[in-house]
Amino acid sequence: MIEYINVQLSIWGKAAVRRGSSGLGYPSISPMFRDASHGGTYGSREPLGVSDSVYIDETDRAVQRLCPADQRLCVEFYQVGGTAVDIARRLGIARQRLYERVHAVHCLVLGFLNDIAAGC
Repeated sequence: MIEYINVQLSIWGKAAVRRGSSGLGYPSISPMFRDASHGGTYGSREPLGVSDSVYIDETDRAVQRLCPADQRLCVEFYQVGGTAVDIARRLGIARQRLYERVHAVHCLVLGFLNDIAAGC
C-alpha cells in the first residue's frame, strides 16, 4: 500500500459517505477509537495533521479515471468497508488478492493525481 494514497482515499471515502447521508446518522465508531486504523481505512476522522478539504476533488477526479472494476474496489474498500474477507467476498475475489489489487489501484491513483496536478 502507498500510505499517502491510502490516507487520501480514506478521506475521499469518508467525505463521500458524509455527502451521501447529508452528515446524518450515528457514528460507526466510538469516539475513544476514532484515530485507530481498522479494515484498511481510517475511522470517523482522518489522521491528525491531514486536511480533509484540500484534495478531495482531485482524488475524486482520479478515482473517476479508473476502470469500473477499480472504481468498485475503491467504493467497497473505502466507503462500504468491513473486514478483508467481507470486501473480497463482495468483489468476488480471493482475500489474498485483495491487497494486491488495492496496491495496484494506489499506483494508478497516484499517477492520475500527478497528471491532474500537472494539468493533464
